[in-house]
Amino acid sequence: MIPEYNETEVVSGAQTDRAYVYHTQYHSSSGHFADKQNQDLSCAVCLDDRYNNIFMYPARNDCPAGWSVEYYGYLVSADNNHETTQYICVDDEGRSVPGTGDDVLGGVFYHVEARCPTGSSLPCSPYVDGYELTCAMCAR
Repeated sequence: MIPEYNETEVVSGAQTDRAYVYHTQYHSSSGHFADKQNQDLSCAVCLDDRYNNIFMYPARNDCPAGWSVEYYGYLVSADNNHETTQYICVDDEGRSVPGTGDDVLGGVFYHVEARCPTGSSLPCSPYVDGYELTCAMCAR
């Protein structure tokens, strides 16, 4: 994708009071995507005229009755030391951009795992403390 800019409204030069757009890398030295460490995630936008509704079903790799699985994979997000703003369902195959793998400044995704210590609002049943969470993209 090539960005388009309104040349009359561009403020040139790096500003400190902005949000930034970066590439995004896998950061997972263990677990399902360990072989993708520091590789850039590839992007996908899905459009399917057959469906009116699509949703991400967290902590599952299947869909409710009447819904079809578009793909399944793992939940990823910023790590627990950063503010998580969104959970994303990454395809089980963990596709990445060919030729990437250097650890360079940018966004990073980590596996999301359940945490249900004593007194937590997340129940340890059905969740298992420390286990990576799966996800499914469901459509109908």
